[in-house]
Amino acid sequence: MYADMVLGLISNNAHANQNLTKFAVTVPDTRAQIQTYLSDLEASKVNHGTKEVLYIMWVGINPVDAIWTDAVDPDTNGGKGAQHFTDSLYVNATARVQRQLQEVQYQIQHLRDNHNVKKLSPTACS
Repeated sequence: MYADMVLGLISNNAHANQNLTKFAVTVPDTRAQIQTYLSDLEASKVNHGTKEVLYIMWVGINPVDAIWTDAVDPDTNGGKGAQHFTDSLYVNATARVQRQLQEVQYQIQHLRDNHNVKKLSPTACS
């Protein structure tokens, strides 16, 4: 199951939170993937032994690129797309990118704060 999720991340299918991007993707977003991992860790479905664990978050530019591409799409804004930083499409895209960044920050902190993760990587979570 985790291998499929990693493949989806590498092929740009997973976003930080699909509710924020609203693009059709075939892989659970990283928020859902982290929650699945934490649930499996809690249920002892994941065994890392006694060694510390290194967590890697793959955070790509593609969801951000998709947000900006959507904002400047010539099929929007009367056939012009966003033309100026005061255009509502530009303002909305900026807010969407900020929400993506906040989401990634939240997910990293959520992972670090989990009591089971702290047991596996105590120095990384301090």
